[in-house]
Amino acid sequence: MSDIRFIAGICLLLAQSAAIIWLIVLYARRKASESRLRELNRHLINAQEEERKRIARELHDDFGQRLALARIAFEMAMQEDPALGQGIVRTRLESILTGIEELGDDIQHLSHTLHSARLQYIGLAAALRELCGQVEKQYHFAIDLQAHGPVKPVSREVELCIYRVAQEALHNMAKHSGADRAVVKLTNAGAVLRLEISDNGKGFDPEEPSQGLGLASMRERLSIIGGNLEVKSAPGHGTVLSAQVPFAGSTRQGSSES
Repeated sequence: MSDIRFIAGICLLLAQSAAIIWLIVLYARRKASESRLRELNRHLINAQEEERKRIARELHDDFGQRLALARIAFEMAMQEDPALGQGIVRTRLESILTGIEELGDDIQHLSHTLHSARLQYIGLAAALRELCGQVEKQYHFAIDLQAHGPVKPVSREVELCIYRVAQEALHNMAKHSGADRAVVKLTNAGAVLRLEISDNGKGFDPEEPSQGLGLASMRERLSIIGGNLEVKSAPGHGTVLSAQVPFAGSTRQGSSES
């Protein structure tokens, strides 16, 4: 009888060991799958940024320049032909010329929205200041920027990620929150680069499915560089969005350019 119990105990121990080993294997496979998925997402985001940059360059260098040449030709024609520079004809032509100028400004703004080349040259804090100015002008939305920039250097991938998160958050706040002002803070607290954006709007429930896509996109961008996103909001109480990236994880260089 004791032999049977001993054998049963051994069998049970082996079964438990096999189950533990299998769980370890499953965990390792899951981690490997998550790593591959994260790398795939990184490549997709980099490809998206490259396409943004290409379209922005086309808008600026091709369409923008052609509109500028059309405006110059229009002005020269008005100066050279006296019939075009008088009375109601001139008024109508000036209205068309104003429309051309506004279209050129809109194309330039769209180009900068798609790809901010200045981020590479002026740094994250200055690029955020420029972004806040654009949002204020476009939506008549007051933004208090408190950005002193990180003391420690970060990769272009991290700068671009933080910039895109700020861009997405500010445009969403300006269009949907019902707020009339926001505060943007860029700080480095110890080993963490932190971007915090808050508004005085109507707030929302972060768990609602309709709110998930933009937040999911920001979270995915941040997770690729080892960061995370926290959202505090409730109906009637405004919103506070906080993106954090550890400096230890921000030294990894990405292939995307800002």
